[in-house]
Amino acid sequence: MLTGRRTPAPRAPRAHRVAGLALSLAAVLGVATSLQPTSSAWADPAVFAATVTAGTWVVVDMCEVRNADGSLDPSKTCTVVFGKSSYWGTHGSGKGNASVNLRTASISNTQYLTFSFALRGAPSWWVWGGGAITGDNGFGTLTSSCAALPSLTGRTAPNRGANVNVYVAFDEVRGSGPALCT
Repeated sequence: MLTGRRTPAPRAPRAHRVAGLALSLAAVLGVATSLQPTSSAWADPAVFAATVTAGTWVVVDMCEVRNADGSLDPSKTCTVVFGKSSYWGTHGSGKGNASVNLRTASISNTQYLTFSFALRGAPSWWVWGGGAITGDNGFGTLTSSCAALPSLTGRTAPNRGANVNVYVAFDEVRGSGPALCT
């Protein structure tokens, strides 16, 4: 006859429980010490530099004098002088333009300038994420992508002289027309 009392299950002796715990610990330690760190099959050297402030990228204005073969002419300096920028429209349909001057003492007729700078002065409603460069003054070639806006990089054509004006027109939202950035 059943009385409603349950009989507890027999427990393993204390020695068996300690031995089981020790065996489990040994297995974990054995696996942990047998793991080897991974490493890549190659290690390309690279140097990176960036300045970040308040969650936005800060592009350092840069201008360099290059020889016809692309090599840097370290004897000549070049400066970026930001001119005027204008923005108009409303969010989603904004347009703008900017003018930047690249200045150096002198360059030969086969040399050209490479540059990078960030467009400045955008209103608080402006969003660069879908923008495009839509026009320029024929200074040379933009080499940056539209996704990099407001940062621009490029090069002037050779024989443009020691002072080159870089003028660009841009849209906040890339339209169906041609863009000068990719």
